[in-house]
Amino acid sequence: LHVVRVEGDRLLEGLDGLLLLIALGKEHAASPSRLRKAGRETDRLLDHPEGLPSIPLRGAIGERPVLEDRAEGLVRSRVLQVDAIADRLRVDPLVPHVPVIGESFPLTRHLDVDTDLAVVEGAQRLLVLVHGFAEHSGRYEDLGAWFARRGCVVHAFDQQGHGRSDGQRGYVNRFDAFLDDLASFLELAKSEHPGLPTYLVGHSMGGLIAAAFAQRRHPRLAGLVLSGPLLHPGDEIGGVKRALARAASRLLPRFQLSQPIDGATLSTDPQVGVRYAADPLVYSTITLSLGRELLDAADRTVSRGADIQVPTLMLHGGDDRLCLPSGTEALRQQVVTSGSEMEIYPGLRHEIFNEPEHEKIFERVLGWFEAREEAGA
Repeated sequence: LHVVRVEGDRLLEGLDGLLLLIALGKEHAASPSRLRKAGRETDRLLDHPEGLPSIPLRGAIGERPVLEDRAEGLVRSRVLQVDAIADRLRVDPLVPHVPVIGESFPLTRHLDVDTDLAVVEGAQRLLVLVHGFAEHSGRYEDLGAWFARRGCVVHAFDQQGHGRSDGQRGYVNRFDAFLDDLASFLELAKSEHPGLPTYLVGHSMGGLIAAAFAQRRHPRLAGLVLSGPLLHPGDEIGGVKRALARAASRLLPRFQLSQPIDGATLSTDPQVGVRYAADPLVYSTITLSLGRELLDAADRTVSRGADIQVPTLMLHGGDDRLCLPSGTEALRQQVVTSGSEMEIYPGLRHEIFNEPEHEKIFERVLGWFEAREEAGA
Protein backbone atom coordinates (compact mmCIF):
# COMPACT_ATOMS: atom_id res chain seq x y z
CA LEU A 1 0.00 0.00 0.00
CA HIS A 2 1.52 3.30 -1.06
CA VAL A 3 0.86 6.28 1.16
CA VAL A 4 2.11 9.88 0.96
CA ARG A 5 5.78 10.79 0.86
CA VAL A 6 6.91 11.94 4.30
CA GLU A 7 10.69 12.33 4.10
CA GLY A 8 12.64 12.91 0.92
CA ASP A 9 11.61 10.33 -1.66
CA ARG A 10 10.74 7.67 0.88
CA LEU A 11 7.35 6.04 0.42
CA LEU A 12 5.70 4.07 3.18
CA GLU A 13 4.34 0.68 2.32
CA GLY A 14 2.93 -2.44 3.92
CA LEU A 15 2.07 -2.47 7.63
CA ASP A 16 2.79 1.22 8.26
CA GLY A 17 0.57 2.23 5.38
CA LEU A 18 -2.15 -0.19 6.44
CA LEU A 19 -2.17 1.20 9.99
CA LEU A 20 -2.62 4.74 8.70
CA LEU A 21 -5.34 3.78 6.25
CA ILE A 22 -7.25 2.05 9.03
CA ALA A 23 -6.86 5.02 11.37
CA LEU A 24 -7.36 7.86 8.93
CA GLY A 25 -9.21 6.55 5.90
CA LYS A 26 -8.02 5.61 2.43
CA GLU A 27 -8.94 9.03 1.00
CA HIS A 28 -5.69 10.36 2.47
CA ALA A 29 -3.50 8.09 0.32
CA ALA A 30 -1.71 9.36 -2.79
CA SER A 31 -0.10 7.39 -5.58
CA PRO A 32 3.69 7.54 -6.09
CA SER A 33 3.24 8.83 -9.65
CA ARG A 34 1.21 11.80 -8.46
CA LEU A 35 3.76 12.63 -5.78
CA ARG A 36 6.65 12.48 -8.25
CA LYS A 37 4.75 14.61 -10.77
CA ALA A 38 3.96 17.28 -8.14
CA GLY A 39 7.54 17.26 -6.93
CA ARG A 40 8.95 17.78 -10.45
CA GLU A 41 6.56 20.67 -11.09
CA THR A 42 7.51 22.31 -7.79
CA ASP A 43 11.24 22.00 -8.51
CA ARG A 44 10.70 23.55 -11.94
CA LEU A 45 8.81 26.58 -10.58
CA LEU A 46 11.24 27.11 -7.72
CA ASP A 47 14.03 27.52 -10.32
CA HIS A 48 12.99 31.16 -10.60
CA PRO A 49 14.03 32.88 -13.87
CA GLU A 50 14.99 36.08 -12.04
CA GLY A 51 17.42 34.29 -9.81
CA LEU A 52 15.63 34.95 -6.52
CA PRO A 53 16.79 32.71 -3.66
CA SER A 54 14.56 29.73 -3.02
CA ILE A 55 14.08 27.39 -0.10
CA PRO A 56 13.86 23.80 -1.39
CA LEU A 57 11.16 21.41 -0.36
CA ARG A 58 12.05 19.40 2.70
CA GLY A 59 9.93 16.46 1.62
CA ALA A 60 6.61 17.34 3.23
CA ILE A 61 3.54 17.72 1.06
CA GLY A 62 1.77 21.03 1.57
CA GLU A 63 4.89 22.90 2.66
CA ARG A 64 5.17 26.42 1.31
CA PRO A 65 8.66 27.36 0.13
CA VAL A 66 9.09 31.11 0.07
CA LEU A 67 10.82 33.30 -2.52
CA GLU A 68 11.77 36.67 -1.05
CA ASP A 69 12.51 40.01 -2.67
CA ARG A 70 13.25 43.41 -1.12
CA ALA A 71 11.05 46.34 -2.11
CA GLU A 72 10.20 49.63 -0.43
CA GLY A 73 11.85 48.60 2.82
CA LEU A 74 9.48 45.67 3.34
CA VAL A 75 9.97 42.00 2.68
CA ARG A 76 7.60 40.75 0.02
CA SER A 77 7.02 37.04 -0.36
CA ARG A 78 5.66 34.85 -3.09
CA VAL A 79 4.24 31.76 -1.45
CA LEU A 80 4.03 28.49 -3.35
CA GLN A 81 1.84 25.67 -2.12
CA VAL A 82 1.77 22.17 -3.53
CA ASP A 83 -1.23 19.91 -3.22
CA ALA A 84 0.20 16.57 -4.31
CA ILE A 85 -3.07 14.69 -4.13
CA ALA A 86 -4.85 17.15 -6.43
CA ASP A 87 -1.75 17.61 -8.63
CA ARG A 88 -2.02 21.37 -8.61
CA LEU A 89 0.13 24.27 -7.55
CA ARG A 90 -1.17 27.61 -6.30
CA VAL A 91 0.82 30.85 -6.35
CA ASP A 92 -0.28 33.61 -3.96
CA PRO A 93 0.31 37.27 -4.91
CA LEU A 94 3.11 39.41 -3.55
CA VAL A 95 2.13 40.68 -0.11
CA PRO A 96 3.92 42.78 2.53
CA HIS A 97 5.02 41.38 5.87
CA VAL A 98 7.71 41.98 8.45
CA PRO A 99 10.01 39.08 9.40
CA VAL A 100 10.50 38.19 13.05
CA ILE A 101 12.98 35.59 14.23
CA GLY A 102 11.34 33.05 16.51
CA GLU A 103 12.94 30.38 18.63
CA SER A 104 12.01 27.62 16.20
CA PHE A 105 11.36 29.19 12.77
CA PRO A 106 11.43 32.56 11.05
CA LEU A 107 7.99 33.97 11.90
CA THR A 108 5.95 36.65 10.21
CA ARG A 109 4.83 39.64 12.21
CA HIS A 110 1.55 41.12 11.06
CA LEU A 111 1.76 44.69 9.77
CA ASP A 112 -1.23 46.68 8.60
CA VAL A 113 0.42 49.03 6.10
CA ASP A 114 -2.58 51.38 6.12
CA THR A 115 -3.16 51.91 9.84
CA ASP A 116 0.05 50.48 11.37
CA LEU A 117 -1.67 49.02 14.41
CA ALA A 118 1.64 48.63 16.20
CA VAL A 119 1.93 52.42 16.65
CA VAL A 120 -0.68 54.15 18.80
CA GLU A 121 -0.13 57.57 20.36
CA GLY A 122 -0.81 57.67 24.08
CA ALA A 123 -1.38 53.92 24.32
CA GLN A 124 -2.73 52.62 27.62
CA ARG A 125 -2.09 48.90 27.23
CA LEU A 126 -0.44 46.28 25.01
CA LEU A 127 -2.34 43.38 23.41
CA VAL A 128 -0.59 40.37 21.89
CA LEU A 129 -2.88 38.19 19.75
CA VAL A 130 -2.35 34.45 19.18
CA HIS A 131 -4.37 33.05 16.27
CA GLY A 132 -5.88 29.60 15.86
CA PHE A 133 -5.24 26.47 13.80
CA ALA A 134 -4.93 26.73 10.00
CA GLU A 135 -5.53 30.50 9.94
CA HIS A 136 -3.30 33.57 10.33
CA SER A 137 -2.98 36.88 12.16
CA GLY A 138 -4.40 38.90 9.26
CA ARG A 139 -7.88 37.59 10.11
CA TYR A 140 -7.79 39.76 13.26
CA GLU A 141 -7.43 43.14 11.55
CA ASP A 142 -10.94 44.27 12.54
CA LEU A 143 -10.35 43.31 16.17
CA GLY A 144 -6.95 45.02 16.17
CA ALA A 145 -8.31 48.21 14.61
CA TRP A 146 -11.19 48.38 17.10
CA PHE A 147 -8.87 48.11 20.11
CA ALA A 148 -6.25 50.39 18.54
CA ARG A 149 -8.86 53.15 18.34
CA ARG A 150 -9.41 52.72 22.07
CA GLY A 151 -5.90 53.18 23.35
CA CYS A 152 -4.40 49.73 22.80
CA VAL A 153 -1.17 48.78 21.08
CA VAL A 154 -1.99 45.60 19.14
CA HIS A 155 0.61 43.08 17.98
CA ALA A 156 0.08 39.74 16.25
CA PHE A 157 2.20 37.18 14.41
CA ASP A 158 1.75 34.13 12.21
CA GLN A 159 2.69 31.02 14.13
CA GLN A 160 5.14 28.58 12.60
CA GLY A 161 3.56 26.56 9.80
CA HIS A 162 0.80 29.17 9.44
CA GLY A 163 0.10 32.19 7.28
CA ARG A 164 3.29 33.69 5.88
CA SER A 165 5.62 32.18 8.47
CA ASP A 166 8.06 29.39 7.72
CA GLY A 167 7.48 25.72 8.45
CA GLN A 168 5.44 22.85 7.10
CA ARG A 169 1.72 23.57 7.10
CA GLY A 170 -0.02 21.95 10.04
CA TYR A 171 3.14 20.51 11.61
CA VAL A 172 5.03 20.95 14.86
CA ASN A 173 7.46 18.48 16.34
CA ARG A 174 6.69 19.44 19.93
CA PHE A 175 4.09 21.71 21.49
CA ASP A 176 6.72 23.67 23.40
CA ALA A 177 7.95 25.09 20.08
CA PHE A 178 4.78 27.23 20.02
CA LEU A 179 5.53 28.44 23.54
CA ASP A 180 9.14 29.28 22.62
CA ASP A 181 7.99 31.36 19.66
CA LEU A 182 5.38 33.17 21.75
CA ALA A 183 7.98 33.93 24.42
CA SER A 184 10.23 35.55 21.80
CA PHE A 185 7.44 37.58 20.25
CA LEU A 186 6.03 38.70 23.60
CA GLU A 187 9.47 39.85 24.72
CA LEU A 188 9.88 41.81 21.48
CA ALA A 189 6.48 43.50 21.78
CA LYS A 190 7.05 44.42 25.42
CA SER A 191 10.50 45.83 24.65
CA GLU A 192 8.94 48.19 22.10
CA HIS A 193 6.32 49.42 24.58
CA PRO A 194 7.90 49.22 28.05
CA GLY A 195 5.75 49.88 31.07
CA LEU A 196 2.37 49.17 29.47
CA PRO A 197 0.00 46.62 31.05
CA THR A 198 0.26 43.57 28.78
CA TYR A 199 -2.58 41.22 27.89
CA LEU A 200 -2.33 37.96 25.98
CA VAL A 201 -5.37 37.18 23.79
CA GLY A 202 -5.63 33.70 22.27
CA HIS A 203 -8.32 32.14 20.10
CA SER A 204 -8.97 28.40 19.57
CA MET A 205 -5.57 26.68 19.23
CA GLY A 206 -4.12 30.09 20.12
CA GLY A 207 -6.22 30.02 23.28
CA LEU A 208 -4.72 26.66 24.20
CA ILE A 209 -1.22 27.99 23.51
CA ALA A 210 -1.85 31.18 25.51
CA ALA A 211 -3.27 29.24 28.46
CA ALA A 212 -0.40 26.74 28.45
CA PHE A 213 2.09 29.60 28.17
CA ALA A 214 0.64 31.37 31.21
CA GLN A 215 0.49 28.07 33.07
CA ARG A 216 4.00 26.81 32.37
CA ARG A 217 6.11 29.91 31.67
CA HIS A 218 4.56 32.28 34.24
CA PRO A 219 5.01 35.49 32.20
CA ARG A 220 4.42 38.93 33.68
CA LEU A 221 0.95 39.76 32.34
CA ALA A 222 -1.87 42.02 33.42
CA GLY A 223 -4.33 39.44 32.15
CA LEU A 224 -5.13 36.56 29.82
CA VAL A 225 -8.13 36.37 27.45
CA LEU A 226 -9.18 33.03 25.98
CA SER A 227 -11.69 32.86 23.12
CA GLY A 228 -13.08 29.40 22.34
CA PRO A 229 -9.87 27.69 23.52
CA LEU A 230 -9.06 24.25 22.14
CA LEU A 231 -9.42 22.29 25.38
CA HIS A 232 -12.17 19.79 24.55
CA PRO A 233 -12.07 19.13 20.75
CA GLY A 234 -15.36 18.55 18.97
CA ASP A 235 -16.97 15.14 18.74
CA GLU A 236 -16.09 14.59 15.06
CA ILE A 237 -13.02 12.54 16.03
CA GLY A 238 -13.91 9.43 18.00
CA GLY A 239 -11.84 7.94 20.81
CA VAL A 240 -10.63 4.93 18.80
CA LYS A 241 -9.49 7.12 15.91
CA ARG A 242 -7.66 9.42 18.33
CA ALA A 243 -5.86 6.48 19.91
CA LEU A 244 -4.81 5.11 16.53
CA ALA A 245 -3.65 8.54 15.37
CA ARG A 246 -1.59 8.98 18.53
CA ALA A 247 0.10 5.62 17.99
CA ALA A 248 0.71 6.23 14.29
CA SER A 249 2.17 9.68 14.95
CA ARG A 250 5.27 8.09 16.50
CA LEU A 251 5.98 6.33 13.21
CA LEU A 252 4.84 9.05 10.82
CA PRO A 253 4.90 12.45 12.54
CA ARG A 254 4.74 14.41 9.25
CA PHE A 255 1.93 12.36 7.73
CA GLN A 256 -0.80 14.77 6.64
CA LEU A 257 -4.51 14.20 6.63
CA SER A 258 -7.29 16.40 5.42
CA GLN A 259 -8.84 18.48 8.20
CA PRO A 260 -11.10 21.03 6.49
CA ILE A 261 -13.14 23.35 8.69
CA ASP A 262 -16.74 23.90 7.71
CA GLY A 263 -17.19 27.66 7.38
CA ALA A 264 -20.71 27.38 8.75
CA THR A 265 -19.31 26.35 12.15
CA LEU A 266 -17.35 29.60 12.55
CA SER A 267 -20.08 32.22 12.88
CA THR A 268 -23.79 32.78 12.49
CA ASP A 269 -22.80 35.30 9.81
CA PRO A 270 -22.51 33.23 6.58
CA GLN A 271 -20.05 35.71 5.06
CA VAL A 272 -17.44 34.78 7.67
CA GLY A 273 -17.37 31.24 6.30
CA VAL A 274 -17.30 32.49 2.70
CA ARG A 275 -14.29 34.72 3.38
CA TYR A 276 -12.57 31.92 5.29
CA ALA A 277 -12.97 29.49 2.39
CA ALA A 278 -11.60 32.06 -0.08
CA ASP A 279 -8.59 33.03 2.05
CA PRO A 280 -5.41 31.81 0.31
CA LEU A 281 -3.50 31.71 3.61
CA VAL A 282 -5.97 29.31 5.23
CA TYR A 283 -5.15 25.61 4.79
CA SER A 284 -6.99 22.36 5.46
CA THR A 285 -4.46 19.70 6.51
CA ILE A 286 -2.98 18.60 9.82
CA THR A 287 -0.06 16.30 10.55
CA LEU A 288 -0.24 13.46 13.00
CA SER A 289 2.46 15.11 15.12
CA LEU A 290 0.51 18.35 15.54
CA GLY A 291 -2.70 16.46 16.29
CA ARG A 292 -0.98 14.42 18.99
CA GLU A 293 0.71 17.46 20.53
CA LEU A 294 -2.53 19.45 20.66
CA LEU A 295 -4.51 16.63 22.24
CA ASP A 296 -1.85 16.04 24.88
CA ALA A 297 -1.44 19.76 25.59
CA ALA A 298 -5.20 20.21 25.98
CA ASP A 299 -5.37 17.42 28.56
CA ARG A 300 -2.44 18.87 30.53
CA THR A 301 -3.75 22.42 30.43
CA VAL A 302 -7.19 21.56 31.80
CA SER A 303 -5.85 19.26 34.53
CA ARG A 304 -3.32 21.87 35.72
CA GLY A 305 -5.49 24.95 35.41
CA ALA A 306 -4.66 26.01 38.97
CA ASP A 307 -1.13 26.79 37.74
CA ILE A 308 -2.46 29.78 35.78
CA GLN A 309 -1.53 32.62 38.09
CA VAL A 310 -2.82 35.63 36.13
CA PRO A 311 -6.40 36.96 35.94
CA THR A 312 -8.11 35.14 33.09
CA LEU A 313 -11.20 36.03 31.07
CA MET A 314 -12.66 32.92 29.43
CA LEU A 315 -15.18 33.44 26.61
CA HIS A 316 -16.93 30.79 24.52
CA GLY A 317 -19.76 30.45 22.03
CA GLY A 318 -22.48 28.18 23.38
CA ASP A 319 -22.97 26.55 19.95
CA ASP A 320 -19.26 25.99 19.26
CA ARG A 321 -18.92 22.52 17.67
CA LEU A 322 -15.18 22.79 16.94
CA CYS A 323 -13.95 23.46 20.48
CA LEU A 324 -16.58 22.46 23.00
CA PRO A 325 -17.60 24.93 25.74
CA SER A 326 -17.17 22.11 28.26
CA GLY A 327 -13.39 22.60 28.00
CA THR A 328 -13.64 26.23 29.06
CA GLU A 329 -16.04 25.30 31.85
CA ALA A 330 -13.61 22.64 33.10
CA LEU A 331 -10.72 25.11 33.05
CA ARG A 332 -12.77 27.73 34.91
CA GLN A 333 -13.25 25.29 37.76
CA GLN A 334 -9.47 25.02 38.08
CA VAL A 335 -8.45 28.68 37.71
CA VAL A 336 -8.69 30.40 41.09
CA THR A 337 -6.79 33.63 40.35
CA SER A 338 -8.62 36.73 41.59
CA GLY A 339 -10.34 38.62 38.80
CA SER A 340 -10.88 35.55 36.63
CA GLU A 341 -14.26 35.31 34.90
CA MET A 342 -16.08 33.15 32.36
CA GLU A 343 -18.92 33.89 29.98
CA ILE A 344 -20.66 31.47 27.61
CA TYR A 345 -22.65 33.15 24.82
CA PRO A 346 -25.76 31.10 23.93
CA GLY A 347 -26.31 30.72 20.19
CA LEU A 348 -22.86 31.94 19.17
CA ARG A 349 -20.40 29.70 17.35
CA HIS A 350 -16.64 29.20 17.32
CA GLU A 351 -15.38 32.63 16.29
CA ILE A 352 -17.16 34.93 18.72
CA PHE A 353 -14.93 37.82 17.58
CA ASN A 354 -16.50 37.41 14.10
CA GLU A 355 -20.12 37.17 15.20
CA PRO A 356 -22.59 39.98 14.39
CA GLU A 357 -22.48 40.76 18.14
CA HIS A 358 -18.69 41.13 18.12
CA GLU A 359 -18.66 44.76 19.26
CA LYS A 360 -20.51 43.85 22.46
CA ILE A 361 -17.89 41.18 23.09
CA PHE A 362 -15.07 43.64 22.38
CA GLU A 363 -16.64 46.04 24.87
CA ARG A 364 -16.85 43.22 27.41
CA VAL A 365 -13.13 42.53 26.97
CA LEU A 366 -12.19 46.22 27.16
CA GLY A 367 -14.27 46.66 30.31
CA TRP A 368 -12.46 43.70 31.87
CA PHE A 369 -9.09 45.30 31.00
CA GLU A 370 -10.13 48.54 32.67
CA ALA A 371 -11.39 46.71 35.76
CA ARG A 372 -8.07 44.87 36.11
CA GLU A 373 -6.15 48.12 35.82
CA GLU A 374 -8.35 49.86 38.38
CA ALA A 375 -7.92 46.95 40.78
CA GLY A 376 -4.15 47.12 40.39
CA ALA A 377 -3.90 50.91 40.77
